[in-house]
Amino acid sequence: MARHPRHLAMTRMLVKGSGQQCILLLVALLPLAMVQGARIVAPGLSRSLKSSRAGPSADPAALLACFKKSNCLAPGQQTTWDHMLKDRPSCLNASHTWWSKLPSSIPVTLVTQLSGDRIPQLQAQCDVWLGPLAATIYLPLLSPAGRDLPPDARQRLLETVDAVQKLFNYAEKQNKCQLRLLLINEVFSGQLAAKALYPVNSLRNWARLMADTPLIANIDVDMLPSLAMSKSLLDEKEAQKYVQACSQDKHVYILPAFETLDGGQKYADGIALLDKSLISSLIGPERFDQFRKHVAPKCHNATDYERQENFEPWFMADRMSSLWYDVRFRGYGKNKIAHVAATHFAGFSFNVHPIGFLVHRPHNQSSARKDYLKVKLGSRTKPTLLKGSLYKHIDHIWSGSLRDMQLGSYEAVVDPTMLSCMKKLPWWNGQ
Repeated sequence: MARHPRHLAMTRMLVKGSGQQCILLLVALLPLAMVQGARIVAPGLSRSLKSSRAGPSADPAALLACFKKSNCLAPGQQTTWDHMLKDRPSCLNASHTWWSKLPSSIPVTLVTQLSGDRIPQLQAQCDVWLGPLAATIYLPLLSPAGRDLPPDARQRLLETVDAVQKLFNYAEKQNKCQLRLLLINEVFSGQLAAKALYPVNSLRNWARLMADTPLIANIDVDMLPSLAMSKSLLDEKEAQKYVQACSQDKHVYILPAFETLDGGQKYADGIALLDKSLISSLIGPERFDQFRKHVAPKCHNATDYERQENFEPWFMADRMSSLWYDVRFRGYGKNKIAHVAATHFAGFSFNVHPIGFLVHRPHNQSSARKDYLKVKLGSRTKPTLLKGSLYKHIDHIWSGSLRDMQLGSYEAVVDPTMLSCMKKLPWWNGQ
């Protein structure tokens, strides 16, 4: 490595912030089909890079088979608001998968999730990432009566399939990232639940299930990884150091995040092409700075951005031993924070990646975030808004989770269907 990643001191592991209430502890149903995908022999589970290419092959058909018994239009299976309040697992259905034929020499899979309207963000990630990229693409569908999908829902599904196919064709032609995509839909009985209950952590876990490299980096689709990071991982000796540190020493490597304050998406795209050594000269109050400095400063002020000893709760970690996301966190709020906190309490050592960083690519605010903040802010003058709200439920889950972490008894709640599927996949089974 160019220089040894700086280990973050334990004294900086607890940051409490008001405003955004950040507590960062360092830290449909159409017939199943593989759409122009291909089975490839991908890196296996060995910690050696050379031997990892000869391990169990990742097969998209095996992944889709996990959803064959899903019947999300059956009575009582459509997601409702009450399901969220009772922490009932979502009934998710996967209808299509896309599996790249391109080879990869990078032992890290970028893992993400997105709604159908964020497909351009996924393409931007693919443009600057040279390795495998696994993503779940989510489509909420309304069927108040159940039994069958209405024509407009079927049309939305077909349009999304077409958009994903175009992205996949682009990626294969450009020979950049190697996409593994899973289109997941969820049937709702009402519009309110469909808008607010985005199953973010379930989608993160399903996306991770597509990875078969020794390492993963689970980031949001609006964050662009620096091109220099994946270029450095093409060096087998360099990459092996990370594989060993993450798998044997319980290290995770934080990817510091920045945002553009002016210039929009194209400016962010350009920043991702730069080396980390160059971006310090760009930091300033007008165009480029630490992520969410002006929106939620106490969430990130543990990071000395001028010295680039940066902290942000997205990181590269061992695929097998890193923690799963708690699926009780839906919509907006606390979903990543809980995962980072649990990772800290589980004894992982946090380090800053010396080369990699992330750049936020601007986008419109999600409906889930709008609804969450509407209740959070509105309840200050109208407490009745809290009753039966997602905000109150998430806050309750987080408080209980943090208490259990401190007591050493916390276990993330994971979708039983996903766990069952993992046992059947050759690149996960028996590990």
